[in-house]
Amino acid sequence: MIPTMRVAISRLLWGYYKESEVIAECPHRDCTNITVNTSAIAYCEPMGGVYARPPAGCRVVSAEASEENIHRVEQWAARAREHQRELIIDRIRKYVAEHPGDDRAAPAVYRGHATWVGKADDGIPLVHFADTTGRKLQQPINLLIQRHFATDALIAVEVGKPMITFCIQRDDVCYNGDEVTGIIEDSNETFATIQELLADPRQ
Repeated sequence: MIPTMRVAISRLLWGYYKESEVIAECPHRDCTNITVNTSAIAYCEPMGGVYARPPAGCRVVSAEASEENIHRVEQWAARAREHQRELIIDRIRKYVAEHPGDDRAAPAVYRGHATWVGKADDGIPLVHFADTTGRKLQQPINLLIQRHFATDALIAVEVGKPMITFCIQRDDVCYNGDEVTGIIEDSNETFATIQELLADPRQ
């Protein structure tokens, strides 16, 4: 068993997590030097995809939560935001290169807007997404977004706001998109670039 600890969130440095605490692995899998009220920096990764429930699991933890180290994390986050479009495109490029389409699923990109945001009957966050690129879809796509944290909060999508979504399409459901690639800022350049990647993943 991997030793873990509960970490109360006092400051969000990056991401969208809304819960009050996370479950984190002990640094180097050793909790002997960690005491209650020790300050820590935790990095959380996906745990269970769209079916995840709080609290989230954090695989990387540092008990060196000095103001200097916190400032380093904030600087990293600022640089990531500056290059957000390039990072999104790069993630999609790697995915389509490693996962060619087959008879069960095929990477797809849609441009449009959410018509409804809520939850499915089983409680999973769900978005109805209308494509507006002229494909004449008969009904909105059911967009299931995999989050990089566990929360019961609704997906932060504004109904009617133009956006782009990349997903693994099957029937009328858009599977396996995470928030980074599932909720992309609307842009002619970004949409065209993703279309080109889907047409030729070797780019």
